[in-house]
Amino acid sequence: GKVGDTLTCTADATDEDGDDIDYTYAWSTGAVGDSYSITTEDNPGDTITCTATATDATGASDTGTASATVDNTDPEMTSVAIAPESGTVGTMLTCSATATDADGGSPTLEYTWSTGGTGPTYVVADSDDPGTTIICTAMAMDADGGSASAAANALVTNTLPTFVSISVTPTPAAVGETVTCEATATDADG
Repeated sequence: GKVGDTLTCTADATDEDGDDIDYTYAWSTGAVGDSYSITTEDNPGDTITCTATATDATGASDTGTASATVDNTDPEMTSVAIAPESGTVGTMLTCSATATDADGGSPTLEYTWSTGGTGPTYVVADSDDPGTTIICTAMAMDADGGSASAAANALVTNTLPTFVSISVTPTPAAVGETVTCEATATDADG
């Protein structure tokens, strides 16, 4: 079972004298009773044993045991987000995630980007066309080999062109003279 599951111990005994039988149950965790709920104190791989004791009216008794192994519970992703949610060339996108693990402890987080990058940040490159969706996938891993993942999206938006130079010739110009204006601009989107 996993954290949160309830284990139930049942016993069946016979008495040759026909006496009524009273059953008691003790768990290797120190709990008593016919059921035990697995908690974060129980680690994946732990064996939890129930010892059942059957006692008749004369006080004669016999015991038997049954065991169950605690299974790992995979982490659970609680949130994944990219900030800002959109950006132009040169904008740094930051992916952040949170995860929990019912077994206790803090899962390790790793990030991968649809662009091939890794880590929690990605800078929008000139090769990322406007309108492209960039995806960050966050993966949570626990110490016992369990994992979970979730993703968030950011949109690449258009970068405005930038003037490199603007010139007017001739300078100064006379009345009636043809004036020429030349401009050079760049666009980070290509």
